[in-house]
Amino acid sequence: MWKMSKTVYRDFLQWDHVKEYRTPLDVTTDQRRRLRDSRLCDRQPMNNLGSNKWSLEGSPHVQGSWLQTSTDYLVNCRLEEMVLETECSDCVISSPIGDIPAAANGSFVHNLVTVVWDNSLKESQKCQTKQVEEGLALLYETTDPKVFRICDSNKQLNFVVKNISVGLCKPATNFTNFRPVLEMDRVVTSWITVNNSKSDAKSGNKT
Repeated sequence: MWKMSKTVYRDFLQWDHVKEYRTPLDVTTDQRRRLRDSRLCDRQPMNNLGSNKWSLEGSPHVQGSWLQTSTDYLVNCRLEEMVLETECSDCVISSPIGDIPAAANGSFVHNLVTVVWDNSLKESQKCQTKQVEEGLALLYETTDPKVFRICDSNKQLNFVVKNISVGLCKPATNFTNFRPVLEMDRVVTSWITVNNSKSDAKSGNKT
């Protein structure tokens, strides 16, 4: 939500000098929720743009006067519904504008965009996995027999993985074993180890 202002100065020769500028409006969370629920911007209905988007944008009409400065403004609004995702109650919230801290309680401001949501509307979905990377890498042992390093020089990726027993879709009770990787809270690494001397293969799953 912002204020679109226009200033017109008419000089001695009847030429109009026009200036337009935007000013972000500082509104409360309750006002943002009313905007979301009513689809009204400054008591005016917003236009439905489709794809769950609404807006009311324009510039005021200002009539100039000789050797005088005239000013007026219009309140502009833009509204869009989006899907927020999180893996647990204290995990970061993923959104189209970037990650939202888990400590945010129903609203978050990023630049000139404000996101509001109701926790009561949360919907639980079944755990789904997706492949994010695949390649040929080298597996290194460390001084800790439960910790390994995986290095992919072609993709310039270097992972430190810990051998712990955890279900892929089972909620974790202790997140100290996890670190954010590739903008995700939980990553499971699977590999096949090829032993050239014995011509056999072994597989493993690490987190």
